[in-house]
Formats: sequence, structure tokens, C-alpha cells
Amino acid sequence: MQRYKKIAVILLKILILIFTFGYIYNTLSNEEALFKFNKLFELINIKGFNFSIILILLFAIANQIVEAIKWKYATRSIEKVSLSNALASVFSGISIGIFTPNNLGEYGGKILYLKDHNRGAGIVINFITSISQLIITLSVGLLAFLFYFSKYISSETIVLNILTYTIVVFICLLIHLFININRLSFYADKIKWLSKIKKYTRVFDLFHSKQILVILLFAFIRYSIFSTQYLLIINYVDPSLGISNIIMMTSLIFLAQSILPSFAITEIMMRGSVAAFFFEQLSSDVLPIVASAFSIWILNVILPAIIGSYFVLKANFLGARN
Repeated sequence: MQRYKKIAVILLKILILIFTFGYIYNTLSNEEALFKFNKLFELINIKGFNFSIILILLFAIANQIVEAIKWKYATRSIEKVSLSNALASVFSGISIGIFTPNNLGEYGGKILYLKDHNRGAGIVINFITSISQLIITLSVGLLAFLFYFSKYISSETIVLNILTYTIVVFICLLIHLFININRLSFYADKIKWLSKIKKYTRVFDLFHSKQILVILLFAFIRYSIFSTQYLLIINYVDPSLGISNIIMMTSLIFLAQSILPSFAITEIMMRGSVAAFFFEQLSSDVLPIVASAFSIWILNVILPAIIGSYFVLKANFLGARN
């Protein structure tokens, strides 16, 4: 029986690699992607390789390290995870999540480096850390929408006041609910059909307001890193847009991407369309901007997914690390 399990695990790993590299090949080999690559290389040849490019590359590394530290901190209540294993979890999650709708495969990838009996709890913890990132994205994006609304839609005082009040209340309510996420286990105990998964809902009990605030802080740092990458590359491509405008439009892009459902096949088209929609209000030539945004996605998703394939192969799917 053990032998058959090992064979099944090997086949599963091969299947994951086929899907991961198949998605990467399909993404990078299509005409649109190749055209963006050419445009980006043209811009680099014209403008030169400057300090902004170096910073973008360094931030790409920092992005994964911060996510690993966040994962290490979040899982400390169930298991002591080393930074190297936390990094392996992050890369594995990206590698498996890349070809699944809305990165759902990340849940399975991230728990591979936890002990077998902690993997169920690990899924709940990954849900919490994912929600923290979503809350930061929604909060910053909605605040950016306020500025966008006043600039491009309406500047009437009454309308702006109502919109500001609504957004601020919504953000405060969202953060308040998240900070008190440990109450979910209390309510889950009251629902009969949830009693079957009580050992998983009880994981919420481990997260009190202080821990949640720290997780939110990590999420905000990661968001800031990602935003700075976009700011640097777009400002490098077209400095005339203005830093404040780039920050506003980038925040709106992240907001739209977090709300819209994404599927592996359409994700790259969606990202390009969203970037073009917002930046065409600032520039008549959005192709260089879309191409530069595409390069950030390559750095933060495609390259980590390739690295993650190694950690997927290395992971013990049978969970013998008890």
C-alpha cells in the first residue's frame, strides 16, 4: 500500500509540474506577451539600465521574504516553522496556485512544509493571511477611489462627503471584524453542521487582536513593496504621469484585480485590460505601461512559480514530518 501511495505522489508531482510549466509556457509564448517583452526591451535600450531597475529586482526578493515572515509568524501558534521552510511554503503555494482559479491551489501548496497533523489548521491560517492581504488591498484601493472619483467623476461636496463617510465606515467595519476573527469559532460552535469541523474552526481562537494587527502590518508592508515596484517601473517608463497619479491608478488596478474573478487562462489578459483601462486616462500610449506592469507580474509570480516547482518536488506529500 505504501508503495502505491509513493507512486501516486510521484504522479501527482509530475502532474503539478506539467500544469505549472504548461501555464507559464502558454502565458509567455503567446503573441501579446512576446509583443510586451519586445516593447519592454526597447524601452530599456532607449532609457538605459538605471538604479530603479535594480530596486525593482531587490523588491521582488523582499516581497517573497516578507510573505515568508508573515507565514512563519502566523503558523507559530501551531508549529515552529523555520524561515527556510516558510520560504519553501510560499514558493510552493505560488507554483501550485498559478494555474488554479483565484490561486486556490496556493492553499494546498503552502501547507506542504507543515507537519501532517497541522495541515488542516494550516489551510485555515492561510485563509486568515489571505484575508489580511485582501483587506489591505480593498482599504487602500477604496481610498484611492475617493481621489479618482473627485478628479474624474464628480467633485460635488455633498456627494464626496457621503462617499467618504461610506468608504471610511466600511473600512473600519472590515478591520474591526477581522481583528475579532477569533469570534468565528464561538459562532461556529453554535451551528450544528459546523461541529464536524470544530477542530478547524477552533484555529480562529488562536488569533487575538494583537496577532491579527501584526499580520495586517505584514500585509501592508507587502502591499507597499508591490506598489513601489509598480511606481518605480511606470515612473521609469513615463515620468510625466506624476507619482501621485501612478500611486492612485496602481491602487485602483489592485482593487479591480482583487474583486474580479480570475482564471488561469484569462488572468494575463485581465491584468493587461485593467491596467490599460485606468492608465489610458493619463496617457494616450498605454502599451509601455502595460508592458512594464507585465514585467512586475513576471518577477513576482512567474519566476517564483518556477522556483517553487523545485520545492514542490522536494516536499513530502505523505506528511511524514510528524
